[in-house]
Amino acid sequence: MTKNIATSNGTSQEMLLTVPPYSGCHLHVVNPHTGIITLSHYFNLQSPLLDLELTSTLADLRQGRLALLNTYHDATAGLETRARLLLQSHGSWAAPHIRFRDGWAWAWVVGGLTLAEALMTNMDGIYTMTRPLHLQLTLPTHSAERLCSSWPSGGGWEKRHYFCDLYDGYGDLCSCVTPALVPPPPTLKQEWWRENITFIVLAANRPRYLYRLLQQLLTQPGVSPDLVMVSVDGLQEETIRLLELFGLRCFIHTPEGTVTSARISRHLRFALFKALETFEDVDKFIILEEDLILAPDFYSFMQQTSVLLEEEEDSLYGVSAFSHFGSSHTSSDLERLQRVTSFPSCGWMTTRAFLTETLPKWPPAYVTADWDFWMETEVVRGERELVLPEVSRTSHGGVSGSHSGGDLGRWYRDKPLSHLPHTRLNLTAVRRETYEENILEELKRARPLNVSDPFRLVIPINQSAGVWLARVKMNYVEDSSAFRILAQALEVWHADARDHHFGLWRIPYQGVIIFIVGVPYSKYSSLVEGAGQVLHSTPALHAAILNKGLELENMSLEAHQSNDFRHILSLDVEESDEVPD
Repeated sequence: MTKNIATSNGTSQEMLLTVPPYSGCHLHVVNPHTGIITLSHYFNLQSPLLDLELTSTLADLRQGRLALLNTYHDATAGLETRARLLLQSHGSWAAPHIRFRDGWAWAWVVGGLTLAEALMTNMDGIYTMTRPLHLQLTLPTHSAERLCSSWPSGGGWEKRHYFCDLYDGYGDLCSCVTPALVPPPPTLKQEWWRENITFIVLAANRPRYLYRLLQQLLTQPGVSPDLVMVSVDGLQEETIRLLELFGLRCFIHTPEGTVTSARISRHLRFALFKALETFEDVDKFIILEEDLILAPDFYSFMQQTSVLLEEEEDSLYGVSAFSHFGSSHTSSDLERLQRVTSFPSCGWMTTRAFLTETLPKWPPAYVTADWDFWMETEVVRGERELVLPEVSRTSHGGVSGSHSGGDLGRWYRDKPLSHLPHTRLNLTAVRRETYEENILEELKRARPLNVSDPFRLVIPINQSAGVWLARVKMNYVEDSSAFRILAQALEVWHADARDHHFGLWRIPYQGVIIFIVGVPYSKYSSLVEGAGQVLHSTPALHAAILNKGLELENMSLEAHQSNDFRHILSLDVEESDEVPD
């Protein structure tokens, strides 16, 4: 991280400071009746969402627990004003006053008084480590009841008593006053319901995220618990006991692979095989991860779009509930769907036929490539595409995760999400022939956009039916540098060239439509020939990005290409398949 340092001549100089590992907040919660630690969690300093994760966790602690919150070296980078004020409202006097490289420890009774608190200010300069902090306290006689006497007897309540005695951070699940019903009462099928669809939930060691997802999933109208299966990666005791409370079908996967990407890939493969074996009469499957947040109309969205996988099985392989290009300035039409060449993410649906075709080709455990990038390749999907919504129906809700930490976590959180219980989707417009006709018609009306300086674009926004066209250099599908520069200028997804339609991106942008066509790769290149200049990736543009304090993540890294996976899987590679230089 960087810090502005005052110099002897009165100027300010930016210095690079090394932040030790595990700098951040450490929370430990103890059951006063048993002395057992019921929650131990580290909140990473590096995450810009530390304050949200911290405050939501504290709000879900059980009344009467003993809690200790402390910092090792520093926590101020992620501890924003809102979090400090909330900590103060819980009884901390020091939270508003913590500064860079101060040491802090606070012990309190959840819902009660502070037991002890200490703040060690760093008087030796920011380049020194914080001095040791010693906190002494006397534990009070526990006054809160160990088990909730107000809970009913029988049923699953004994299991819940046992679970809540061992674990913490579940809010209403363990509330003695307003306990949540687990599982939630069944909901009626709506008029949009078409068929039984199995839910495959992938879980590991984030049970509090899983609890949130299951509560959201099982309260969606028409969702049946007997069609939900959870696959747990490893013998995760807390996760498994939580699933017992819900009475859901559960499978345990023995972890495979030496790196995270391989382990996730093999876990997904295991779960898909189990789903095919277990639900023999089901044709479609929805895959969810434990840290997702579902929109109220998530299941409605999947039920409606399931017909597309039947009618257009030769051109579509799945439906995803998430749009990478969905942002507050690019997403507004809840009814609109789009067809893209991409991989699924954050909640997706596919068919038994596609899984039966794909699973025998799944990469072995020694392959470290992400499964989703592999699925995007023509080796797997062929020429088939994916259906996405303009406005996402899911979002990442986890700060910690293999692909959701740091600034990426904030990007996920800031995306708009559908909030209505049901929206009737425009299925006609996304069918292949109609979709193609509409694209061609809009391209005819598109006016060239001046991209000579992508960071000073002049786009007449909020024009009714305004359509603009930009061309970017793109020799093949992984040749994404020029596109990513323009995407960053438009403040949309720019880490790679995903979610396009044969090399064409259609982006709603503050009331107008912007088409970006990658030339000569896109099949639409000939239709837009001569329509303004082509944006190239140049050293000057890269320098301009850096001067603006921006960064083109992983620009120097080459993405996986289809032939990489062909070689990995020992498939034949035709000379005509080679990617051009």
